[in-house]
Amino acid sequence: MSDSGVPTPPAPSLAPPALAGSSGAVPPGLTGWMSFVGIMTILAGVLNILSCVGIPSGVLMLIGGIALMGAKTSLEAVREVNPTLLPFFLKLKTFMVTTGWVYILTLILLALGLLFWGGVMMTALLGAVANGGN
Repeated sequence: MSDSGVPTPPAPSLAPPALAGSSGAVPPGLTGWMSFVGIMTILAGVLNILSCVGIPSGVLMLIGGIALMGAKTSLEAVREVNPTLLPFFLKLKTFMVTTGWVYILTLILLALGLLFWGGVMMTALLGAVANGGN
């Protein structure tokens, strides 16, 4: 209370509005996105390694994916997080979600590209058969 008897308002919180009153838990969904991104990174690394040309980047992707899966496993053991680290975990979740969506969109575009390529090849094959192989 102030000297005039009027209660003073509480000091504003420095935490972002989404974090105000948070219990200090890891943001929900973070470990799921970490799993998805980790698995996709491992698969992309293996495919790069199999291409022979992409061996250096494939090995790095494989190491990064395995490290991300290990970090996810360690994070699952955490029950409470220091509230000052919550903005970090929210930014990390944003990064995992956007990276996951990049992987999803890449898979969709790959599937569409393969369908288009298959259609072109089928058209060429049918045209060759109709012309008697000439």
